[in-house]
Parts: sequence; structure tokens; C-alpha cells
Amino acid sequence: MKKSILTVFMILLLAAFSFCQLPRLFPLYAVLGDLTFLGTITVRTITDGTATLTGGALTGLTTLNASSGVVYTSTGTISYKTIGVADDNALEVDGSPNDDEYARFTANGIEGRTEAEFKGDFNLEIGTDILAEQTIGIADNNLLEVDHASPADNDYAKFTVNGLEGRSYAEVLEDLGVIGADTDYAEMYLNANGNPSTIETANTPIALRQFTIGSLQNFTFDAGSTGAITIYANYAGTVAGTVKVTSNGHGLTTDDFISIRGSANYKGIFQITTIAGGNEFYFTHSWDGDDGASDWDEPSHLIAGAAAAGEYTVEWDMSSAAGSGGDTFIFCVYNNTTAHLSSKVQRKFANNDVGAYGGCGIILLAAGDWIFLTASNDGTGTITNSYGALILSRL
Repeated sequence: MKKSILTVFMILLLAAFSFCQLPRLFPLYAVLGDLTFLGTITVRTITDGTATLTGGALTGLTTLNASSGVVYTSTGTISYKTIGVADDNALEVDGSPNDDEYARFTANGIEGRTEAEFKGDFNLEIGTDILAEQTIGIADNNLLEVDHASPADNDYAKFTVNGLEGRSYAEVLEDLGVIGADTDYAEMYLNANGNPSTIETANTPIALRQFTIGSLQNFTFDAGSTGAITIYANYAGTVAGTVKVTSNGHGLTTDDFISIRGSANYKGIFQITTIAGGNEFYFTHSWDGDDGASDWDEPSHLIAGAAAAGEYTVEWDMSSAAGSGGDTFIFCVYNNTTAHLSSKVQRKFANNDVGAYGGCGIILLAAGDWIFLTASNDGTGTITNSYGALILSRL
């Protein structure tokens, strides 16, 4: 009887214990939601929203729906995680990103962005966002750009109105007016010349020829030429204020400089313009009639190169013999059609002697300028310039 009573008591006690454990067995499904097969949980503590495996393993997991927000970590913790971009939420990919792309938040998670898209997001496109918003020029706080068609490696930078240009070593020396290894200079000279210069019109400068090329740096040399004029004509109807001459096969080029001798009305140094056909040219002068047959002389001359503009000392010397005794000559350096007065020298020859003389000065040259010597006589006698030189040296 006592044994039966004890058996019934144990059954009732076991039932009571099992009934008390039911709330701790079944909330797992309610908490986890979509759990298809859960193997064996040896020891567990189930709290609101969390299943903690404190003494065993969660095994045989077949389905655990990610959309439920359940997370099972290596520490054995299963917890709810809401998906989204709020604090403490889990993130999910929102799109189709590629390897090496940058991540950017969306309303639902993160998406991939290429390098170009990244630059667009941050307004970093050069020429569209960065440089386009900055004024280009040489004012304060502006951006600088190259303003030169062909700057070269090792060039020096120089400001222009619009930006920077490249300047070579020689050009920098020119810009700064520095005397150095590349200083510009030029010379031409006479050596045992026996050809006399003909003076056909008194007190009229005649361009001197017969010179030989000497040392040059950024200059060129031309020996000059001479030719005959057969007729003068009024050319004002075509080009105002000009006179046309006929000189068959003259060989001159537009912008050449010549002197005219044997003419009563057209005296001096002229810059000419050629006319198609090679037999005519014209120069600026009022129409004073046809002087008929006469001659022109293009001088032996030095021409300043593109990089040769600047100030120079000009020095010249000469030894000559006059064709007639008692003639007085004036020698002068010309820059194009302008006499260089500071280097002008006068010399009177008596008894057919040989005279030596020279002059010097400072002259300002532009690129393309001609430099040459002239002689004039108070009579019409010839002069033979045997030795001499004309030398230019940059200051």
C-alpha cells in the first residue's frame, strides 16, 4: 500500500515538473520563426528574442530564414537582427556590385559604385567639377595653363597674358639681357679689295659692297648686288606715293634696301617692293619725273635674327684710297633706311693718299634689321676700300 502511494506521488511530481518546463521548450519556435529542422539542443536558456547555447551546439540546422533577422554566431548566440540602415541593424547588398567597387548606403542596404561613379558622387571630375569652377589666368588665385604650342623639356617658364610659355636657355639670356656664352655678335670685313665704289651723284650715300662674311651669332650675312635702271614711272595710281623702276632681272626681294646713284631726283636709301615678273620694283617717293638710265646698289649687310633684338656696340674701321685728290668723303652706318649718326666719320683725301679711319657707337636693333655701311663724296670721284670691318657686339 505504501509502495503504491509512493509510485503515485512520483508520477504526480514528474508531471508537475514536465508541465513547468513546457514554456521553456516551445518558445524557441515562437522566437525563431521559420526553423525547419533543429537537431539537438543539449543545454539552452531561452529568453525574449535570444537563444543562448551555453553548453552544447545547435546542430542539424536545415532552414533558418534570413528575412526573419535571426543571427547564429560562432559564440553560439541566436538573436533577432532587423535588416536596414538604422542603428544596430543588419546590412544586406542592394544591387549587383562587382569586385573592387566602393560601397555606398542606399535606403535598403549598400550598393557598389565604380571609380567613375565615385568621382561623380563627390564632384571630382577634372574639367567638369574641379577645374571648371576655377578661373584660368594669371590673376591672384587663378589656375595656370600652358600658353605655348611647343614647350620643350628643360625650358624655363615665363608668364604670358594667358598663362605660361617655355623659354630656352638662349631665350632666357635674351630676355634678361645677360652676356654669356651665347652672346649675339656679327662681323663682315674687307680684305685686299681692289674694286672701287662708283660715286655718280655728289653728296648722296652709296651702299658699300665687296665685304666678306665674318663670325656670326644669331645674324646672317648677304654680300649684296648691283644692277641697272632703265626707266622710272609714276606708280601712284597703283600704290599711293610710289615710283616704279624697270631693272631687268634685278634679283631683288621685297623689303630689300638699296641706294640709287646717277639720278638727280631719287637719292638716298630705299626699301623696295618687287613686282611680279622679276623686272620691276617700286619704292616710296614722290613722282619727280623719269631720270632715265641710272644704277642701284644693294649693300653687303648683316641681318639681325629672330633672337638677336637688343642693344649693340657698333664698331667699324676702313683704309681707303680716293680716285681723285681733294675729295671729301663721309662714311656712315645705316640701320635699314636710318643713318646712325653717332658712328659717322668724315675724311678728306689729298694727293691720292691712303687714309685710315673708323667710328663707333651704340645701336638698338630689332629682329630682321639690316646693318651696313655707306659712303658719300662731295664730288663724283670713286673710292677703293681695301681693308676694314663692321662689327656688332651685344651689350
